[in-house]
Amino acid sequence: MTDPQSNDPADHLDEPSGASTIRSSRSLVIRAGVLIIVILAGAFLSWDCLIETTPEQAWRDGCTALDARDLEALNSALDQLQIEAGWESETQLLRGGLFLKTGRADLAMREFDRIRPQGRIREQALLLTGECLCELGQLDLAKNLFAELSIEQLDHAAARRWLAAIYYDLGAMDYAIVELRKLNELTPDDYRPYHLAGTMFLDFERYPEAVGEFRMARDRQPSPAVADDTLRGLVTALVRTRDFEAALSEIANGPATADMLALKAECLWSLGDQPAAAQALKVAEQHAPNNRTLLLAQAKFRLVSGDALAAVEPLRRAVKLAPHDHQTLYQLANALRHAGQDEQYEQVLAEYQSIKARRDRLTELHIVAIHAPNDAAVREKIAALCDELQLTDLAAMWRRAAQISRRMADAQTRVKPAHPEDTPDH
Repeated sequence: MTDPQSNDPADHLDEPSGASTIRSSRSLVIRAGVLIIVILAGAFLSWDCLIETTPEQAWRDGCTALDARDLEALNSALDQLQIEAGWESETQLLRGGLFLKTGRADLAMREFDRIRPQGRIREQALLLTGECLCELGQLDLAKNLFAELSIEQLDHAAARRWLAAIYYDLGAMDYAIVELRKLNELTPDDYRPYHLAGTMFLDFERYPEAVGEFRMARDRQPSPAVADDTLRGLVTALVRTRDFEAALSEIANGPATADMLALKAECLWSLGDQPAAAQALKVAEQHAPNNRTLLLAQAKFRLVSGDALAAVEPLRRAVKLAPHDHQTLYQLANALRHAGQDEQYEQVLAEYQSIKARRDRLTELHIVAIHAPNDAAVREKIAALCDELQLTDLAAMWRRAAQISRRMADAQTRVKPAHPEDTPDH
């Protein structure tokens, strides 16, 4: 007889028939449950795959990936979409977008030229084609596309942002400000329109307006890189409006860069604290002895102190760093005149007047180019002026634009019509 309390495994080999039945039933239940789970999982996976491969969803995913510059997701959307019949235009547009985002604007333009921007693809087609034209240096044609989109959708912020940037690049400040003001209404929390407006006002020496724009940009928490540039622009504009105490207050909240230290020195000097100004300049010089803001501050202090001859050397170095800056040339001419260097003064003054005239002419030609999209000659003139002003990158861009304009004037097939539906498919 076996001991009912035995722990010997051999004692339990012969289980009662009831226990065997219960185990068998449990096994069947478990197996059935597992089978149901597998079936349900398969159904969900099949449904999920069905959703993913829907052309409409693939198109939306592709557009989202383009906006986010997610190349992996964009390629995935293209793989799904290009096997679908009737989605050729969407596929070409996304493929062109892929080329554009990977730095191959010429290949992107080939794709965009093959589609008609209408229906559900129209908005993306106008945006991407406009961006591509900007990359190719054809700013005026890009402007036309963004303007068309902004007319069709008055609240289209991206189109107006592109327009503002194009007008800025073309030197058409008044046009750019109009677009930036509309952006302020459409996207009141966006710092970018205010930052660009502040930069433009600073460039055109409209300092009180620059102060207001930079403050609005700062209050909207810009990205770190833009925040530093915004602070520098704000402090510079405050110094130019002689609001030195406000400038010092802003400087205290920023990084101790050579630019900021030089501007701090200018404020302290103007407020009568020459020893503190000299110390700030000394620290700035230790940071970056060839910083232009530092060199200009050194020259200014020496001029104010009556040592015009000592101001000449930092001004010459500043001119060397930016030969096309007519304002620095004027300061150098003024220092030479006060130092009694009449012959050199006449030479530098003539150079200043020449550069100032060329920059004024450049602004005039920018306006002409906006209204003459196929005029290659005006673009060549702009490129030549940029060469003379040592604006190498701008010269290359305008020369490339001239070549494209000439090709478009000779072959109108590259020019998109105002109403694409009136033209047959390519």
